[in-house]
Amino acid sequence: CPQPFHSSLRASLLWREHARRTGKPQSLERAESEARAASRHASNEEQKIRAGIELATASLLAFDLTGGPERLTSAEGIIASLPTARRTQLNEALEITQARIAARRAALTGSVEALSAACETMERAVQQLKGPQRLTEMALRIEQTILSLDLGLMTRDLRRLDQAGQD
Repeated sequence: CPQPFHSSLRASLLWREHARRTGKPQSLERAESEARAASRHASNEEQKIRAGIELATASLLAFDLTGGPERLTSAEGIIASLPTARRTQLNEALEITQARIAARRAALTGSVEALSAACETMERAVQQLKGPQRLTEMALRIEQTILSLDLGLMTRDLRRLDQAGQD
């Protein structure tokens, strides 16, 4: 294969989407395997970051589909091990992934403070998006709305519930 990094990254994305749509664990395993292959084939720092984000995203999907806090811990470790990105777009992708991990971790704890902090982190990630990333923004807003709804229900905060309804 002339471009093994790009092929593996694309394959991971396709398998991850298949796993999301079908819930098949084999597809999720293939997505993670391809993301690891992309990481092995990475020839520079940017590619390593992209492969790491893909692997962490696959771990988040695994958590969403099957539960298990070890999947969140894995995603956190992957993101923490990545170098700082030089390109703005990669930094945004890292921040978004970190915000998504924090949101799930906060939902696991059930702590009002953790949920509130996760809502703020998600809002910052949305505000910092630049360029034509409308789908990413919409996905983050949906996750943020779910967090706000959970937080509003826990604290019986009518303002927050109303805002979640409007979002």
